[in-house]
Formats: sequence, structure tokens, C-alpha cells
Amino acid sequence: MRINFIKSIKIAKKQEVSGWNKALWIVLCFGILGIIFNILMYTKFAYNSDFSYATNLALEEMKQMKLYPDGWRYSTGFYVFSINLFCMPFLLFLKNEVLCRELGMILLCLLMVYVCYKTFYKHSKRTFLSIIILLFIPLTGVVHWYFYDGNYFNFAFMLMITMFLAERILFGYHSKRRLLIYYIVYFLALLLFTNDGLRNQLTITIPLFLAVLLFSYKKTKEVLIEKKYLIFLCATFLGSALGYVIYRVLLLTTGRVDTDSLNYAFVNSTQMVGNFWTYLANTYSLYGIDNAELLSVEGIQNVLNWFYCTISTFVIPVIVWKNLYKVENEFIQLIIRFLAICNGLTIFMVIATNSSGSRLLLPVYFNNIIYMGCFIGFLSHNLYIKYEEIFLICVMVIAVSNHVTYQVVQRENNNLHFNGHIMSTLFDPSDSTGLAQFLEEYDLTYGYSDYFTSLRTASFTKGKVRMVAFNGSDPLDNDVDMISGNWYDVETHSGKCFILVREETVLPDKYYELADEILAFTANFNKSEVTFLNDSINYKILVFDKNIHLYNELTMNN
Repeated sequence: MRINFIKSIKIAKKQEVSGWNKALWIVLCFGILGIIFNILMYTKFAYNSDFSYATNLALEEMKQMKLYPDGWRYSTGFYVFSINLFCMPFLLFLKNEVLCRELGMILLCLLMVYVCYKTFYKHSKRTFLSIIILLFIPLTGVVHWYFYDGNYFNFAFMLMITMFLAERILFGYHSKRRLLIYYIVYFLALLLFTNDGLRNQLTITIPLFLAVLLFSYKKTKEVLIEKKYLIFLCATFLGSALGYVIYRVLLLTTGRVDTDSLNYAFVNSTQMVGNFWTYLANTYSLYGIDNAELLSVEGIQNVLNWFYCTISTFVIPVIVWKNLYKVENEFIQLIIRFLAICNGLTIFMVIATNSSGSRLLLPVYFNNIIYMGCFIGFLSHNLYIKYEEIFLICVMVIAVSNHVTYQVVQRENNNLHFNGHIMSTLFDPSDSTGLAQFLEEYDLTYGYSDYFTSLRTASFTKGKVRMVAFNGSDPLDNDVDMISGNWYDVETHSGKCFILVREETVLPDKYYELADEILAFTANFNKSEVTFLNDSINYKILVFDKNIHLYNELTMNN
């Protein structure tokens, strides 16, 4: 029987099973509304070149009607099922790229709630509530990558869709027709997820394959696999293998991915020891722990987050795994095995290879949230019933206190804070520096700049200015990364153009000699902006009456 999402929530609210559930619903609504507020309030201050790829790629895909648009260059993988897809509905009606990205991110968050509900709610209400509450708390080390950048929240969404489809296929009772539909959707999902790069193979398909294989063996105690698990394993292998083939073929034949960034290698034992300590430091930093006076709001928050990080990362997973046999729900058994394998492979990668960045631990962060939800929903009531209320209180205190701290406290490390100036910009994601408006006023609609400035500034012009990037200090050296190579077409942009650089940047004398006009502009950045350490940046803008690639004086030596 199909469950109505809204109706079941209303029924759950009416049930007087526990006053704690009502409190959790309140905290859940607070968390979701708080994150939506943060996205609309703060994204523009964190907006950088990496953010702009979503709307740029979406516009190019819509223009060419292709998931892999001609001329587009990627970085480490093909961004197919990514935040760009969620921006598209809004780009159809709005010119404001920053606002479209914010709305796309909000849409992704709401879809995450729905998919998580469909995956866990019927198994355990508290598991569902705990996962979503813990997901939507603004820990400072995570909020940028999850809710502003969106790439890693997108990974979490892909992971949840995979769990949902696995639950429907392996543990649901469907007709052959409906089961076939689920398998088709699952196969297509794997194609999209796994051609995004090798990382998703390591964090989604390989752990899922091994978890199902282990679950089937533990269930029957025989090497022979049950038919339904065998079919699922074959579909998982074929879908991910085909996705990987697509990824490699497009990578090798088109050269549209930066292969230098994919050269992972094992490190020696000494480096592994160093990577281990780096792993611990990065783990705690993701949970918002930084330098702060102990007797301060930030200091108290650090203590809370330290306990939360330690318990959720190093304590709860061990307790859950040791008590796996006490969990009667088979789907949750499978999920726990999946989480253990995924976390183990990810931690091994950051310790044993040269890929040790803190961003690589974000899947582990999300997995630990699911661990916590499984613990609260399936083990705390049976094993630690005396302490169950303490667990729930801790969840609510952490969620509420992090939201309040994030909005009120101005941190020295450039974290944003709640004040009247920023409040006035809500729903108005215009460029706070004024640089985009300056270019529009001087009718400068096409130009060249460094990678960061070009993509960020162009996104704030509502489509009126096209800026492309160049490498180093040579404006003629195109920097085609997460951008369309077609945007450098000289015939399309043969009219007036400009070069925008920082004041201290030195260009060859011939650029100054050929420029018709040289303008100066000072961008005043708010001190709380996370993307800049300077209070202000001085720019110089060289204006030319035609595209710089059309000047023989500039191109003869290139």
C-alpha cells in the first residue's frame, strides 16, 4: 500500500507514543528552516569559482540538450547527477544565477528529507528524525561543503537514493512489473553516479556490493547466494562497471578531464603515520572545533562538538557493530555493514594514499549520522533504556546550540555572523563587492580574468557579462577547467573586451600600450566573508576595442 508522505507525518504527530517524538519534530522543523535561512543568507558570501560551475554547466546542458555538452571541460569527474540538475528548473525562469543556485540547493535539501523519509520512516520514526536533525545542523567545518558548495550534500543524496532503491528491491514485496521498474531506475542511477568519478565507486557501489554479499552469506551460512541477492549483485556490478567504462572512454577519447588530479598513489609507512594524525585533525575540524577561549560561547560549543565528534565517530559505530546481531531489522543490518565497509575504505584511502584532504572525510561524516540514527532507533531503547532520554536530549542540544552559535557568534576564522548588514541582503544575492555592477555600468560584457574572479563575478551579473579565465599572467593562455571551451570563440566575441586583474599583477607592456582605456576599481569585502582574507582588493581593468586574440602584436609570439 502506498504511503502518503504528508498524511503519515500528520498521523505521526497525532500519536501520543512519546513526548520526545513531538520534541524531535519541532527540532527537525527548526533545523530545516534554519538551513534554508543560511543558504539564502550566506551563500553569496561564500560564492566562488567552484560554485559557479553548477549554473554554467546547467545552462550549457540546457542550450545543447545534452548531459555531456560539447566543448565542456571537467576537473576530476563528469558532473552529471550533480547540483547543476537541481538549478535547471529555476534557470528556465530566472536570470539570477546565484539565486537559482540557492534555490537548487534548497530543492536538493527538501528532496533529501523526502528520500530519507521513504527509506527509514517505516522502519523507525526515531531513526528518520535523528538522521535528518543531525544532517541539518550547521557545524562550521561541514556547512560550506554541504549547504553552500553542495557537492558533498549531493553525494549524500546519491547515497540515500542508493539505499532507498536497495531497500525497495531487496526488502519490499512487489509485483514483477514494479520490481522491474525499480531495477531499471537502480541501473540508470548507478550509471549516473559512477561516471561521476572513481570516488563514488569506492564510497557507494563497492561497499554496497560487499555488504550485500556479506549479508547474504551471514543469512544463509552458505556460499551459495540466494537468487534475489545474486540478481541484485549482478545489476550492481554491471551498472557500476558500465558507468566506469563511460567515464574512462569519455576521459580518454575527449581529454575533458584533468588526469593529473587523478594520479593517486600509495605512500610509505612514515607518511602513513603523518596521514593518520592528519586524519584525526581533519575529523575534528569538520565538526567545527577550532581555537577559541574556553570560557566563551565558542569555547563551550567546542566542548559540545568535541564530545559529539568523539561519540559519533569513534564510539557509536563500534557499539552498533558489536551489537549488530541484536538488530532484528534486516535492512538496517545491511545498512550497518555498508557503513562499516564504506568508512573503512575511505579512511584507508586518506591514510594510505596521497589523497588526505579533509573533504574526502565528508562521506564518513554522513555515514556516522546514519550510524547515530540506527543506534537511537534500534539499540538505545533495548540496550540503554535508562540513558535513552539523555541521548535524545544531547541530539536536541547539539542541533539547537549549533544553529544559535552559527547565527550569533562572529568567529575570528571568517565565519559569517548574524548582523543587520547581512540581514538586509536576504533574498538579494547581488555581488557584495560591486565589481559586477561596475562592469555593467561601463558596458563591459566580455573579458578575461583569473579563474576565481572570472567565474564568480560573471555569475553575479545575471547573464549580462561573460568572463573567461586565463592561466598565470598571460591573458592569451586559456584556462579551460569547469567551463566551456566554446566561450573562448573569437568570432562570437570579436567586439570590445577587457582584461581584469588585481592591481599588483604585472602584465607585459604591450597590453598597456594597446589598451584604449585603463580603469581602476576597489572591491570592498565584508570582513566576515569566508572567501577573502582582505578587507579590500584593488583591481585594474584594461579595455580593448576588439578581442585580444585578434591583435597581431599580442599573438605573434604565442
